Amino acid sequence: MNIIKLIILFNIYTSQIIICLVIFILYIKYNYSVSNIRRSTMDKLCKVAYVLVLIGAINWGLIGFFNLDLVATIFGGPEAILSRVIYALVGLSGLILIYKKLAKK
Repeated sequence: MNIIKLIILFNIYTSQIIICLVIFILYIKYNYSVSNIRRSTMDKLCKVAYVLVLIGAINWGLIGFFNLDLVATIFGGPEAILSRVIYALVGLSGLILIYKKLAKK
């Protein structure tokens, strides 16, 4: 029974990683456009990324200081699908902001 659970969790995690990588690649490809509409869309995406990184920072601060995982508490535990999606979005947002910072140099 435990092996089946491990296989299912492995499939969930690898699919989340693949989805994050695809979104990140699309972001990089989309970022090279010069259209004003796309540029304003990218600005909005970066604002959302900043908010998600802020949520992640607050969550990690709560984990470090109070051993409280707020995202897991709100969305049904650290193994819940919605919690995993939030974690993946926070990580993807961090990658987007790192790429944006490095692309400006």
